[in-house]
Amino acid sequence: MAGGFVVFIALVLFIVAHEAGHYFAAKATGMKVTEFFLGFGPRIWSFKRGETEYGIKPIPFGAYVKVIGMSSIDEVDPEDEHRTYRSKPFWAKSLVVLSGIAANFLIAYLIFFGLALTQGQPVVVDGQLVETTTIGSVVIEDENGDPTTAAELGLEPSDTIIAIDGRSTPEWEDLVGALESRAGDVIDVTVQRGSEELVLSGELGTRVVEGQVRGFLGISPAPLTEQLSVTEAVADAGSQFVE
Repeated sequence: MAGGFVVFIALVLFIVAHEAGHYFAAKATGMKVTEFFLGFGPRIWSFKRGETEYGIKPIPFGAYVKVIGMSSIDEVDPEDEHRTYRSKPFWAKSLVVLSGIAANFLIAYLIFFGLALTQGQPVVVDGQLVETTTIGSVVIEDENGDPTTAAELGLEPSDTIIAIDGRSTPEWEDLVGALESRAGDVIDVTVQRGSEELVLSGELGTRVVEGQVRGFLGISPAPLTEQLSVTEAVADAGSQFVE
């Protein structure tokens, strides 16, 4: 439910940004914008500032900006004719049309930049991601449809496994080594969750790898990341944007 709401809000913001691109381009080229609404249908709420009415309508699957004289048959006050879309040169019309797309690209770049600045960049050594014992994701069910050990223990993404049966696991390879030969055994998993240290016990699951039965916890690792400076985040976001 929460994830769906976040996606909906993100979509609404993306639509508003797209229309804002049209709006600012139209204003910058001297066109008259009379309406800027989120949604379609009858007005729910609006206010007028200057010559533009801003508001919300009940069907939230879109938005629109109304520029006077978008077609040759639109009736316009003769005093405003010089401010119509149809009266403007080709470059100005093109700017208004393309500015919505440009706004979407700008938002995409800013998202990449924000992620690069706040989450950092994965560390790659010899072409391979450096994996940590911090959990990236939890497998809920195994190939037989049964709950995995990780799911039964209540392990969560961002938990860091620091020991198995009291044996320290500073690296991902240490964790894999501590689990592989323990298929079906009851194990104690020491987890760092925020500022809290937990010890969770359960029977380790199994899976067959290359004909051998191995222990299966049901997690994937989060990669090691390094924080980026603002300048590095700008460059990293640009690289991801182009890609």
